[in-house]
Amino acid sequence: MKNTLILLITVLSVACSDEKENAERYTTENKNELAELTDPANQTLDELGASVIYLLKNNNFEKFTEFLPVKEDVEQIAMEYSGPEEKKKKLLLKMEEKVKEIMIYSKTGFDEVFNSALKANVLWNDAQFSFVEYEITKKDNIERAAMTIYFIYNNLKYKIGIGECIRSHRGWLITDSPKWENID
Repeated sequence: MKNTLILLITVLSVACSDEKENAERYTTENKNELAELTDPANQTLDELGASVIYLLKNNNFEKFTEFLPVKEDVEQIAMEYSGPEEKKKKLLLKMEEKVKEIMIYSKTGFDEVFNSALKANVLWNDAQFSFVEYEITKKDNIERAAMTIYFIYNNLKYKIGIGECIRSHRGWLITDSPKWENID
């Protein structure tokens, strides 16, 4: 009986140890998974920020464009607008024009952020997503956010600003060009 009890305690302690180890590993792996998200159906701004860093690390503007709104997104967002109908029509026209412009100035912003980091001696392959600061506003049933994405390279913190994102049925989409911000 004593040997059975000792064996049971040993098995339980090993199992608990493995659970703790797996939990810690899962947390670490989860951070890595977060940093490699490239699905535009991001449900949080943290995931969007991690995706932006991942795409910059890979200098992948083509994939970045999947986080920009398209005409269907604009139409869906306009449908959810709860303000006056006249304003809704103006919003739809304004957003459709903005969709055309976003692609152009987002490419410029993406390239400027990528190159500004290189000028600051950041090697993108070694950069790590850190966190996102953001402020969400909601007006007339439309959610918008301004965000700052922080990443770390060589124990230094860097940041990228995105002045506006908008929530759509696909998740958070970028509606402003990314901008390189100063080091802390």
